[in-house]
Amino acid sequence: MILYLINIQLVGIDSRKVMDLLFFKSNKNIDKTNVNIAFYCTFIYWSSFLLINSILAFFNKDIKINSLLLLITGLIVFFTSEFIAKLIRKNKK
Repeated sequence: MILYLINIQLVGIDSRKVMDLLFFKSNKNIDKTNVNIAFYCTFIYWSSFLLINSILAFFNKDIKINSLLLLITGLIVFFTSEFIAKLIRKNKK
């Protein structure tokens, strides 16, 4: 793989474009507005959870939650909010 990338450098092809083609196939069907809405929803979820947890930790009553569980619930929030945003935007059209 490294020799392949070195050969690409010698030929003059941009290696970033090749890496994008090899590893990161772009999805042309992504609606960026729905993804941005899902990003904001996930950010609000994680930030509000961490804010509440830090306030409760100040009073020695913090929430005992596994970090993996917090990550997975954030992913669930992301995908459900993206799906809901897609449905709402589809019904508006």
